[in-house]
Amino acid sequence: MVTTVYRATVMASLVLVAACAAKQPAVQTSSAPPPPSAGGPVSGDPSGSVDDALEQLAVGNSAAARQTLLSILKARPGDRKARSLLDQIETNPQVLLGAKSYAYKVQPGDTMSILAKRLLGDSEKFYALARYNGIDDPRRIAVGQVLRIPGAPKPVRAATPAPARMAPEPVANPQNPARARALRGTALAEMNKGNINRAVALLQQASRMDPGNGAIKADLDRALRVQGTVGR
Repeated sequence: MVTTVYRATVMASLVLVAACAAKQPAVQTSSAPPPPSAGGPVSGDPSGSVDDALEQLAVGNSAAARQTLLSILKARPGDRKARSLLDQIETNPQVLLGAKSYAYKVQPGDTMSILAKRLLGDSEKFYALARYNGIDDPRRIAVGQVLRIPGAPKPVRAATPAPARMAPEPVANPQNPARARALRGTALAEMNKGNINRAVALLQQASRMDPGNGAIKADLDRALRVQGTVGR
C-alpha cells in the first residue's frame, strides 16, 4: 500500500516538471547584417555601388551610371560622392566647372582621369571634363588633340639658372725676371725724362714679373715718392 502511494507521488512530480518545461519560450538569436559602408553596395539595392557608377562613367555609359547613383541616393540621400557624380551627368559642365578655359594639347600618357587630377585637382571629375569638351566616352582622346581646360593655366615655374662658372682670371704678368730687368731700365729712362707716371707703371709691371727683385722694389718706392711730390 505504501509503495503504491510513493509511486503515484513520483509520477505526479514528473508530469508537473514536464508541463513547466513546455511553457518556456524558445530563445532566438539575431543575425541582422551590419549596415553598409559608405560607397559600398546599398543593402537591398541590386544596382551596385559608387565604384560601379565610376566604372560605368569611365566607359561612357552614363545612363547606367545615373540609375546606379539614383538608387544609392534613394537609400542614402546624404552620400556626397554619389551626388557629385550625378551632378557630372545632369549639370551643365560649364556651370559645374566654369566658363573660362584655356587650350591644352594631349600628351602621351594622358587620360581624362590624369588630366582631371593634375589640372582640376580631382581625378573623379574626369566625366565632367569629358562633357566639357563634348566627349561622351572619356576613353576617346588622342595624342595631339586640343582640349579646353576649365580655369586659368597654372604658371610654369621657371627653372633656376645654374650659377655661371667663373672663368679663371688670366695671369696678367707671369714671372719673367729678364723682362722685369728690361722694364726697369726703361722705367729709369722715363724717370730721367720727367715721365714719372710712366716710370711708376713700368716699375709696377716689372715688380710683378720679378717680385723678389730688391732693386726694382727700391726704384718703385722712390718713383712713388717722386710721384707723390709732383702730385702736390
